[in-house]
Amino acid sequence: MRNFHVPSLGRAGISTTLNYLKEQGLSLNTHIWVYAEQEKEYRDNYPEMNIHVLNFPDGRNLTRKRNMIIDFITESGESGMMLDDDINQFIIGKTKYSDFKVVKTLDFALVYDLLERASILCEDVVSFSTKRNFITTYTHTERSLFTKFSVASGLIFFTGRNMKSRADEATKADDICLATECWLNKELDLKFNLIYAKFSFGTNAGGLQSGSTDFNASTKKRLEDEHKFMVEKYNNECTYTVNEKTGYFGSNGTKVRKWLLDTGKYTEEEMRDLDAKIKSYSEKVYNDEIFNDILSKVHNNKWNII
Repeated sequence: MRNFHVPSLGRAGISTTLNYLKEQGLSLNTHIWVYAEQEKEYRDNYPEMNIHVLNFPDGRNLTRKRNMIIDFITESGESGMMLDDDINQFIIGKTKYSDFKVVKTLDFALVYDLLERASILCEDVVSFSTKRNFITTYTHTERSLFTKFSVASGLIFFTGRNMKSRADEATKADDICLATECWLNKELDLKFNLIYAKFSFGTNAGGLQSGSTDFNASTKKRLEDEHKFMVEKYNNECTYTVNEKTGYFGSNGTKVRKWLLDTGKYTEEEMRDLDAKIKSYSEKVYNDEIFNDILSKVHNNKWNII
């Protein structure tokens, strides 16, 4: 059974993610995570969806909200996809088994099925994430479907396997912190280079901004504070760099690899074994008949964007 988990704030009735899930008949598979003061508004707009009401005594905390979703998924032992509430569309890349070019789609079920099949084939991966909308190169090969040491995005697929990693609730940089904890705990968290999610984040005061009422005015300081927190927490300034184009910061995989080796978190042998495992997983998924059957359906579903 598919399980979509959407933490949301201030977008009852206007969330693109929730509205698409509703239109596609996936309401019963959808869990919305909201603060107590907005419960009624969300129940009124999405009566068939599962509403989880949170009331933290110290106020809104996005990272805690995401961690509670991870707890819910791992405790149930079932896979679940955690999505930002402002997804506009997905972009699905091309493999040698697909005769179509890059396809834009709104088919949430299809994307879920692709990630679920990959999770079955990759036996010890705890989570997959997609690429973000400001990445425009759709290149991948049989040996590079996945990227390790990359940060998560607004879409994370949790396989339901038990995992130790959680983001530090003292930071709003929850996706980057979660990925770093996975690296340090040696839990496989992979970026899926075949799937891209496009968002409209930052365009209004709703959504996931846990304390912001004016996104444009607060973004620069918020990112500076998050960056400082991450550098100090992990003593790892070189891997957390700010993207001049987007203003957001993320990780450099090559520098992450060096940091993990230099600090003794991984041995050279462990790193070689990890490299080989990621390549083998890429080949396994790339050549899997069932995965490619699901992939081929993107050409025929009614949620394609022409």
